Amino acid sequence: RLQHDLSDGDAAREQLLKEATDKANSLSHELDDWKSEFAKATEAARGASEEAANEKAQLLQSLEQWRAECAEEVSLKEAKEKEATQLAAQVDELKVAKEELLGNSETAAAELSKKL
Repeated sequence: RLQHDLSDGDAAREQLLKEATDKANSLSHELDDWKSEFAKATEAARGASEEAANEKAQLLQSLEQWRAECAEEVSLKEAKEKEATQLAAQVDELKVAKEELLGNSETAAAELSKKL
């Protein structure tokens, strides 16, 4: 009977060892699957991060270009305003010169009239 109990104990131990080995193998495969999924997710995140970084760089470049264009537009506008102010001053000076010339010609005409 002892021999029979030992034999049953060995069989039970073998069965438990087999179940533990199967469970360990199953968990090992599950762990490998999780590692694979994690690697894929990490790669996808890395790709998305690189894409976002590239998009950010392009947006920053576009922003700098836009700022430069705006600065150039402002500079041109200021130059045109300055030119317009100068032209208006020249027009005023020409008006004064014209009035002086008219006044001088009227004076000269009056003097010629007296002499005639």
